[in-house]
Amino acid sequence: MIYLFLMVRTEEKTKFELMTQANYEKIAKIDFVPLSDGSQLRTLFTKAPKETTKNFTLVLISGWVSIVLGWDDFLAEAKELFDILYIESREKASSIVPKKAKFGLDRYAFSVEFYCTYEICTE
Repeated sequence: MIYLFLMVRTEEKTKFELMTQANYEKIAKIDFVPLSDGSQLRTLFTKAPKETTKNFTLVLISGWVSIVLGWDDFLAEAKELFDILYIESREKASSIVPKKAKFGLDRYAFSVEFYCTYEICTE
């Protein structure tokens, strides 16, 4: 009985993930950026086509309650003009964080600073 419940729960999660996956997630390069405290935060990156690029990188730091799907229409348009670095913050379910990870604003600020120097944008 418990085994059946776990199978159903896993199946529901998969269906939920499929329903909430953004088109942008299907085309972006996804990376987990390691931070000094052992956390790994998910980033998504796309390069604009050479024919239409404006030669700028748009860094999008999603809000605490937003998901990629909420930005999908914007990202579909913007990816034609800009390289896009979409950064997810550490409280997202996609993050890998140690049990004693800190979630203060100073840690968020450090994460953003670190992303700006990380070489995810070189491809």
